[in-house]
Amino acid sequence: MTMELFRLNGADELEKILKELPRSVAGKVVLGATRSGAAVLRKVMRNKAPYDPKRKRGKHLRDTIRAQKKHRTNDLYLVGPTHEAPHAHLVTHGTGPRKFKKPHRVKLGGKTVRVTHSGRMPANPYIQDAAEESRKSVFDKIGQRLGDLIEKAAIKLAGRYKTSGAAPSRRFRR
Repeated sequence: MTMELFRLNGADELEKILKELPRSVAGKVVLGATRSGAAVLRKVMRNKAPYDPKRKRGKHLRDTIRAQKKHRTNDLYLVGPTHEAPHAHLVTHGTGPRKFKKPHRVKLGGKTVRVTHSGRMPANPYIQDAAEESRKSVFDKIGQRLGDLIEKAAIKLAGRYKTSGAAPSRRFRR
């Protein structure tokens, strides 16, 4: 797996703007933006995940893909299959040939045959494909949402100070 670097334009300005907002508001802004970026990735990942419409039992792999907020962090979402799909890593990475300790005798088409292995499953790296395909759209969505949420928070804060006629209190300063 290769690691790609990217350049984020305007990061210094964004950090300055977020520092001007109260911490609670800045946290909500970042959380909302990362949530919308995770939703974009989740949608692409669900479309890339293997799906068998004939399957009747259990959940499909694509139905277990979620965007979950990581506890005790303000801005981290994990996107991928949940515990409802314990086989997800086998689908993603594939399996090697599985040999039996003792050969089994099985009837196939009226004939008895000896089976020594159960085969292998090729890798289907749908998670990595989805991440690579949606990277630009995820960052675009996060940037767009950050702008919208910062503007909305600033208007809301300005309205509070305007109606009260008071200067910002010390508790909103960093």
